Amino acid sequence: MRQRPVVYNGKLYAFVRDTYIWYALNTSDGSLYWRGNAAADESRFVLGDVRPVMTGGNKLWCIDAQNKKAGYLDPTDGSLDWTYAVDKMGSRGSDTDGVRVFYPANEGREIYAFNVSDNSQAWYKDLRAGASDTDLQEWQIDSGLVYDGGILYHVSERGRITGLDPANGNIKFIYDAVGYPERALWSTPEVYNKTIYIGGLDGKIYAVEYNGT
Repeated sequence: MRQRPVVYNGKLYAFVRDTYIWYALNTSDGSLYWRGNAAADESRFVLGDVRPVMTGGNKLWCIDAQNKKAGYLDPTDGSLDWTYAVDKMGSRGSDTDGVRVFYPANEGREIYAFNVSDNSQAWYKDLRAGASDTDLQEWQIDSGLVYDGGILYHVSERGRITGLDPANGNIKFIYDAVGYPERALWSTPEVYNKTIYIGGLDGKIYAVEYNGT
């Protein structure tokens, strides 16, 4: 399990690499509430290790493991209720501001935002220079998106930290914390009071403070 689980209403939801990829446990005693995989072909590798995101109490956002599509489960039984047409979402963590859900795609170099209310696409942002996959600067490994205090944070493995406006995807700031082309930042950061904290493969802890509005 690469990404943290989520606890909601007495249940712990975790997405793991397993033939059953979606698990729900009762937090009272650790017993199994449900598990499922949307009838994924167990002879093929499935994409299960994403961070679950709960919105509105009835949408447990995930990745359709067989097709790499954004979607959500019914948290009461694990059934796959909806998926999006685009099939290049990746196994980096999603997040939400309560109004929208944000997904990294194409190895983290693109971002999709969906409206929680009706599942429509709110916006799309291509972070690549020239919209080309030859641009490795925005590539992510296991670092998920993080929403906090009106900013959506994207951290690339080569140290670029990008803050976006969650309402429209406009870039608010870019800061290169690590000298390119070092591959140092793989883990999902923590954000508190507009300061981003990240552990690096270089043995350092990075703290980057945003002073804007």
